[in-house]
Amino acid sequence: MKPGDGKAHKACATLCIQGGLPPMFAVSDQSTTTQFPLVLVNGSPKLPKSVLELVGEPIKLTATRSTLGPLEILNVDPSSIQRWSGQNP
Repeated sequence: MKPGDGKAHKACATLCIQGGLPPMFAVSDQSTTTQFPLVLVNGSPKLPKSVLELVGEPIKLTATRSTLGPLEILNVDPSSIQRWSGQNP
């Protein structure tokens, strides 16, 4: 599935992740470059229910970034995940 947005993306992404596909996080910077690292929550690709509810929505989080070959990985503490209001702190 390519990254998208809106209700259809949220529903489809939720089903894919529940089915075992690893989640990814779209990261955009000021140069308009977007990266798509895979997300692990406490070392696992399985998302807790509290995080699954936020799939497909703008969020902010704190993570440790690493790589596995060509893959970028974000290892996230689920307590750091919050809805993003569109404003920086």
